[in-house]
Amino acid sequence: MPESVVACYSYMLLKGLSHVHEKGFVHCDIKPANILVFPSQDGSSLHNLKIADFGQAKKIGEEVKILNPGRSTHNRGALLYSSPESIALGIHKPVTDIWSLGCIIVEMITGKRIWSTTRSDSELFQQIGFGNPIPENISDTAKDFLNKCLAKKHEQRWTADMLLSHPFIVKNLATLPPNFEDRVMFSQINPFSTGIWASTLNLFTTPPKLHLPYPHQLCALPRKINQNVRVRYLLP
Repeated sequence: MPESVVACYSYMLLKGLSHVHEKGFVHCDIKPANILVFPSQDGSSLHNLKIADFGQAKKIGEEVKILNPGRSTHNRGALLYSSPESIALGIHKPVTDIWSLGCIIVEMITGKRIWSTTRSDSELFQQIGFGNPIPENISDTAKDFLNKCLAKKHEQRWTADMLLSHPFIVKNLATLPPNFEDRVMFSQINPFSTGIWASTLNLFTTPPKLHLPYPHQLCALPRKINQNVRVRYLLP
């Protein structure tokens, strides 16, 4: 996918996350399966993206209760898109959603699953803690943008509002029609309102597939690994 298109879709998702965080919530499960794609109503080739499934969401500052203290991970969402601090320490802040968004943006650019070389949980933990998924064959502006999304230390990660002002977003939006930003704003749906809405479009032309972190694990859940190993991988 061209960087200009990736930037436009990133803008839509950042506007959505900014709204969620402004309302005092963290989504905690940003992943491709939770992004709805709607066709544009103005004939544009760009689709409208909306964030869905707030089942794992929490209030900002709310303590995360670990139902099983013996589990090897403490993240609330899909492991593949979880940040180092959420896996190791159960920390879920607005910038935790930004890490997940960064993983999705990498997938949009490369067309491949993030951390695609991992074959086990321990390898995945090591890659999340120390790996660098940012492609080499992209612009310096895109690299810098992704570095701000995927900073290992959550204190150094940029917020949604900060990223909306990044040159990767601003410069690419400047090439679009003037009404593009208005179209995104007026198409927003508030997930915290009491209104009921539903799409009249059938977006699923094929049955949805079960999301598994590794292709070979067709009948197995991720195995628990040693607690010390997990912390060593994720906390340098």
